[in-house]
Amino acid sequence: MSTRVSHENVNGRRMARVAWLAMLGCCLAIGCGDSPEEERRTSALQYIPDESFMVLSIDVSTAVQSDVGKDLMKVFGSFEGPGDAKAMLDRVLKMGFGIGLDDIDSITFGGSLSDREPVVVFHLAEAVDVDSVLDEVVLPDWDQDGDEKEKAWEKSTKFKTGTLYLGRGWQEHRGIWFPDDRTLVSGPTDVLKEIAKRNGPAELSEQLAQRIDDIDFSQVFAVAMEVPDMWEKEGRKDFQREAPFLSTQLIDNLKVGSLVISQDDDEVRAVLIIQCDEQTATDLSKLAEAVRVLLKQVVSVEEEAREAIEAAEITASGDQVQVELAVPNKVLVETLRGVQKAMASAYEERRKRWAEPPPDDGDEVE
Repeated sequence: MSTRVSHENVNGRRMARVAWLAMLGCCLAIGCGDSPEEERRTSALQYIPDESFMVLSIDVSTAVQSDVGKDLMKVFGSFEGPGDAKAMLDRVLKMGFGIGLDDIDSITFGGSLSDREPVVVFHLAEAVDVDSVLDEVVLPDWDQDGDEKEKAWEKSTKFKTGTLYLGRGWQEHRGIWFPDDRTLVSGPTDVLKEIAKRNGPAELSEQLAQRIDDIDFSQVFAVAMEVPDMWEKEGRKDFQREAPFLSTQLIDNLKVGSLVISQDDDEVRAVLIIQCDEQTATDLSKLAEAVRVLLKQVVSVEEEAREAIEAAEITASGDQVQVELAVPNKVLVETLRGVQKAMASAYEERRKRWAEPPPDDGDEVE
């Protein structure tokens, strides 16, 4: 495996991106229909960077039509409180790419440690006219030089597999690439050029490639991650500061992990698998059992949620630990609604602190 490049302070930002992607992915995934497994896997690997530490794939084609999906979209509409997340995502996509959520069949994320940001692949539901799509995207007001609206993307390089467009203004370091009229790839310009020239599947580490092969990509949400690549000096410091009660040696022994989510009319099912050494698998299963006990004691957890937690299967077998959890759709929505309310309350408290005027120079500050 090639040596990855470390950058100062990138690990914290990368962890934040991963957390955001996981939250967005889980919300979008609820209620989606299945797609052919091999086709999904192939499309996931075709346009991500070599040596990616993470591959995440979401089928969003029917998510916005699902009852539980619509509920979750409303729950996580904004930091301030419930709203319409679909409308928010539509605005973001239209502003950046000229497409909406309904235009997307599936999304793939992938990234290596040396990249500033992950590559995002939009697999579109129908063929689009690229020029017409890009004509709709203009620079925001603060990036305009005059009264005439300026386009946010301009042509750069034409490859055998499509044209790469460079961002202007605030996203000048980014590019978008259309390998065909049903695929839009976004990411750092230099990374997209390498992928376009490669014209084939990404080269990954052996252990991550094997975990991806074992994932059922026909399900609504699938992510595989190479844990050691996220565990460098800065990441270790962050972990020790935020979770001093856990041993860093436990993380040192992790190899790869995956999470697959499926859903039907009644419940959401999640399967988490972590590969490590045999002793660590045993330790992690004990830790998961302890977390189960703690969650059952949380006062705000409804009885049905406690029953789902109690029924979760935690097994350690050889060099891996597996956790399987099934949650009724209604319970999931109500539980996440409580989480969102807590997030909104914390956000409001921070907003009030930000709004407070700073003390005068003459005031004594303790």
